[in-house]
Amino acid sequence: MTDNVTRGACCAPSRGGTQHAPEQHAAGVSGSTDGLVLLDGGEFLMGSEGALAYPGDGEGPVRRVELSPFWISPTAVSNASFAAFVDATGYRTEVERFGWSFVFGGLLPDDFPPTRGVAKAPWWRQVHDADWRHPAGPQSTADGLDLTASGCTT
Repeated sequence: MTDNVTRGACCAPSRGGTQHAPEQHAAGVSGSTDGLVLLDGGEFLMGSEGALAYPGDGEGPVRRVELSPFWISPTAVSNASFAAFVDATGYRTEVERFGWSFVFGGLLPDDFPPTRGVAKAPWWRQVHDADWRHPAGPQSTADGLDLTASGCTT
């Protein structure tokens, strides 16, 4: 059985993949695919060039990439769902292991002390103790930043 999947109007185009019964998923995938969408994979051009590319991110050069079919959620993962995953598995993100993350400077208080930034994107500032629970540093919280069922922020 196949169905075309249309995503919520607020967040993504309705280009969707194809949803298949779990027994039809690619070999080697374990776990439930309930609620996921199977994207067919294929070839595309990835990367950027020119003045806007940041070499440290591996953005360039533009190159042809082949993706195998894969399962993905049709909406963003909510903070509540991620918290449930963390509680169930004990998972720690790289940011939690490193002890810091880059944070968009516009989210920081005006009196935030100067910190290291990304060379070609100085609006991204290094903030110690920033993680998914504290997205703008230790003084912040993810409360109120969760997603609705449609995947749109509240």
